Amino acid sequence: MRVRHVLTVFVSSMLVVGAAWAGIGLAPVPGADPGATLAVGNAVPVSLADAGVGTGEALGADEALVGAAKVSIKPQPDAAEGEVWQREGCAVITNPQSSADHVADFSGGPWAENPNCIYMGGYGIGPTNPVRTWDDEDDGGYGLWSRSVAVSRGGQLVVLTILDAVYYFGEYRTMCPGCGAFDLANDLAEDYAALGATPSSFVFASTHSHTAPDFIGGWGGVPRWYHEQVAEAMKRSVADALASMRPATIVAGETLARAFNSERRDNYRSAEDPTLAWFRALDRDQQTIATVGAYAAHAVSVSAGAGKAHADYPAVFARRAEDRFGGVGMVFQAGLGNMSPRSGPPIAGKPDAPNWERQGYGLADAIPATGGTLVTSPDVRVRSEFWDQPVTN
Repeated sequence: MRVRHVLTVFVSSMLVVGAAWAGIGLAPVPGADPGATLAVGNAVPVSLADAGVGTGEALGADEALVGAAKVSIKPQPDAAEGEVWQREGCAVITNPQSSADHVADFSGGPWAENPNCIYMGGYGIGPTNPVRTWDDEDDGGYGLWSRSVAVSRGGQLVVLTILDAVYYFGEYRTMCPGCGAFDLANDLAEDYAALGATPSSFVFASTHSHTAPDFIGGWGGVPRWYHEQVAEAMKRSVADALASMRPATIVAGETLARAFNSERRDNYRSAEDPTLAWFRALDRDQQTIATVGAYAAHAVSVSAGAGKAHADYPAVFARRAEDRFGGVGMVFQAGLGNMSPRSGPPIAGKPDAPNWERQGYGLADAIPATGGTLVTSPDVRVRSEFWDQPVTN
């Protein structure tokens, strides 16, 4: 199995963003007008000003172009095309880790109990929990999304995208050819080459929520139509973030948040990460475009037994950040390793809030309303590296 490691250095003197097998991290690094064009639609290059991106004015010394967007991934089957989201009659394995007949067997292709069922990551090994209902924002929930934030300056571009899913592979041989993160990055690089995009410009990660859909196939998988819908949602969130770019300053910070995570297991130690790293992009009217955080804690607080697709505390963090600051909120799960969420402080007006909601609120509220370090003379640079990694646990 080949695992991609992406090292994206953007906004010099600010952050290193590293995405790997099970996490992404933000950390400080030591530390003109872009003169580019934007590809819109079928890669038709137009000027940034003509596309309504920014103002066409030269950027200030401490400015970059920044945009952000989110797109829902709620299943939308097209009955006219024969697409079906089956919610009943899907396999449920009550004790998968002790069930010998549900050890993964990929010899026949994608391991899915029923190709019309959507399975969540769940807990254990095997297709334990099919998705029957959805944490729908229209019904007071938090929704499940693809979220993107784009940063561009000097003809260089980086777009960070995070998907509410337990995992998402770089390539798919049979489950959804062409849907992998590498494929999406290649497609987007071609579409937005005029903006300075390369495949390394696009960093895709997932929230690792175990109650979000499984795009591995090891826990059952998803229908092809839904996988294609989500791949398009990821591309759409990138496109919308790029189309919304405007001049902005960026402030960054790091907040001690040790009370929100702990070691998962006592039989091995991990390098604990007690801090919440974050940055916020503000336009010329001091309106927030995006608030992005990174924190090390598994998204494993929501029960899978109810069969409801849920994005766990990352969705709460995002909503709370959006409510506090405006714009688009998102949090990347840093080096997860052995780190579990602890919950957070009580929420005013919500005495019965569950642990996952308190965790998301608490982390978002740990970001100061004002302050942070202004990123001066921002410089955008990207690089990706590949190597072969043996499959291990």
